[in-house]
Amino acid sequence: MKQELEEYSELNEMADEHGIVFFGQKYFKSFPVNEIAYKTGLGEEIFNRSLENETVTEMSKEADICVNELNPDKVFLNIGEVDIKTDGFDIDEFINSYEWLVYNIHTKTRADIYIVSVISDSPAAAEVNARLNELAKDKGIVFINAGTKTGLGLHYLKLFDRLKCYMRRSPITFGEAFSY
Repeated sequence: MKQELEEYSELNEMADEHGIVFFGQKYFKSFPVNEIAYKTGLGEEIFNRSLENETVTEMSKEADICVNELNPDKVFLNIGEVDIKTDGFDIDEFINSYEWLVYNIHTKTRADIYIVSVISDSPAAAEVNARLNELAKDKGIVFINAGTKTGLGLHYLKLFDRLKCYMRRSPITFGEAFSY
């Protein structure tokens, strides 16, 4: 993990500010968001700073390197799939830690924050997503439902299409609308 954070920190030195950051766990770590963005002509700088096996509490500690150093305009969070599979998972503690992470990002950047639902086959996923949706409403941020079960979750291309409207800096053009 330490090596991955050092690599992210080095990459951050080369990165331009005001891009889009994807910060999540397993699903986001494997999400080929840059390739899809390039192929679809999105034209936005996207940085995937996901950490595969960290809990939300651990990710809160790494948010400075993974998110805040980049001073992004937008942050997409997809956190919880590791947490809900830990022994003794406490949903209240998880939501409190998630709220702290959102607060940390909000106070250190001017980023718009988006919570992407937990994608997991765990029975706890539905309740976690309901609570994350409440958290998003309470904090005035957007909750994006990506499906709950790994097998039923949105395929990367479909999820990208769902997220794309939130990633844009400008309204869709007539030509883009026509191509849909």
